Amino acid sequence: MSKETIKNTPLENNSESTPETAASRKWRPVILLDIVKVLMSLALLGGVFFQTASRKFLLGGLIELLLIVILSNIFTKKRIGQIAEFLLFLIFNLQFLFQYYAGSYVTTVMVSNISSAEDLGGNAVPYLTGIIFSIIGALIPWIRICLPASMERGTLTAGLIAELLFTWIFSAGLTPGSAFVELLRDEADLALDRKAVQNTGDTRPLFYKTEIPDCIEKPLCLPEQPNIVLILTEGLSQTIIDDPRDVMVNVRELEGSSLFFANYYNHTFATFRGIIGQLFSGYQMNNLDPNNLVSLQGVLSGEGYHTVFINTEPHNEEFTTYLENLGFDEVINPEGDFNGEANSLSDREAYEYLYNTIESLSDSDEPFLTVIYTFGTHTSLNSPDAFYGDGDNAILNKFYNLDVQFGNFWEKFREDNRLADNTLLVFTTDHSTYVETDYDTTFPDPARGLPATDRIPLAIYYAGLDPSVINVYGRNSLDLTPTILDLLDISAENYFLGTSLFNTSYNYYDTLYDTETFHVSTAMGAPVRLNYEDLVLFKQHLTEYYSAKEQ
Repeated sequence: MSKETIKNTPLENNSESTPETAASRKWRPVILLDIVKVLMSLALLGGVFFQTASRKFLLGGLIELLLIVILSNIFTKKRIGQIAEFLLFLIFNLQFLFQYYAGSYVTTVMVSNISSAEDLGGNAVPYLTGIIFSIIGALIPWIRICLPASMERGTLTAGLIAELLFTWIFSAGLTPGSAFVELLRDEADLALDRKAVQNTGDTRPLFYKTEIPDCIEKPLCLPEQPNIVLILTEGLSQTIIDDPRDVMVNVRELEGSSLFFANYYNHTFATFRGIIGQLFSGYQMNNLDPNNLVSLQGVLSGEGYHTVFINTEPHNEEFTTYLENLGFDEVINPEGDFNGEANSLSDREAYEYLYNTIESLSDSDEPFLTVIYTFGTHTSLNSPDAFYGDGDNAILNKFYNLDVQFGNFWEKFREDNRLADNTLLVFTTDHSTYVETDYDTTFPDPARGLPATDRIPLAIYYAGLDPSVINVYGRNSLDLTPTILDLLDISAENYFLGTSLFNTSYNYYDTLYDTETFHVSTAMGAPVRLNYEDLVLFKQHLTEYYSAKEQ
């Protein structure tokens, strides 16, 4: 064979194999990376579908994922498009992640409470893992698939039409993209609301009242100035107390021994708003906004009471500062390490601390108001102490544990005549139990269409009372402070939006629920969204009140 032949042969072989090799190199990363990227998003969508069995979520998610794929293919023609492609996949992934764990897409309430993310406790690791998974999926580079321009345009057009039809038929907010658009719109509305408050003058005269109407005579069995213990339980709906599995028998016994207010609802969500809102009988625009008007602790302090708040999250600087700004004479911050989530007091530790505190305070001749917020039933937590049944269900465990610890306190309280004969005990909650996915599975009946408002407990106990059930027909926790003061025959100038539950008449506010961009009425004994006209009027009054409380 000649040298020329020897040289040409391998060149001819390479020439024949080059197109095949180039093609394989071109399509291999497309097949691997693009498919993996889409499969990771499909995994999150599939998790929500298998959890909820909702064909709407599945169909809406598939439509939007198709749109994202086509848009990504178009965007990656330019460098800036790669950022848009990353954001589209990230939003899709995170929305379904939150849908899986929280039972809803990201809301303004979640955004405003992001500083309390450490309170997620039991779901912290799954959430963090899911977020990392979502980010990795979004970071996988999209390698453009060469498609005819007509095919890209046709698929994009079909996807957009399908998205519009889906939204028109099933309403907006069911797909991750439309829910994200709603979130942006809600945040924009909140910004406008804040600006409106800043531009509103002194509106205090609109809410000023010269007295607290006397709707019930003070019971003769109560001393002149009884001590008051107010227990605010984290996220407790009456549904859990009424559950036939007897998860909370001690609290149910308390309700049967007290003045129990049936069909009573929370007026807001979540904890920051729920605590200050009940103590001041008002709404809250932002979690940490001050309220400079009249409060339960302020009125009682003027009556000679020593007012105390027991902080069960003493290592939480934000919550501690929040409590210190509520106007109590004393905020007690227990020292040491505790067994609760994020080094908080567990419910066992909280109730033990509560009993020891009021026992010590009772040594003084000065009457006291002691308020405690118990943290152990927060969403995603499990019990560190008592367990329900075989202990497999974290939600049942934590509420059962709360009941056990309250039962221990309740028994000691009644056996101590010095306390029981001189104390008004009020048991309620900061807000209703949030409908996360696990809650919906554990308590499917009755189904709750609205995740953050529900019937909540309110029981008032004092020695010698005749137990009774008072149906308040949908009134809410704005009425807590006026009710306590009315029962004690204490009157004062005030700006309360609520009124005493012993008053048989509704007022404008005490059947209206407000959380940022979510507003409903419970006047019919069940939560119903406000119509447009009522919503506009309510938001006007909210703007006026927010301005008043900041004066």
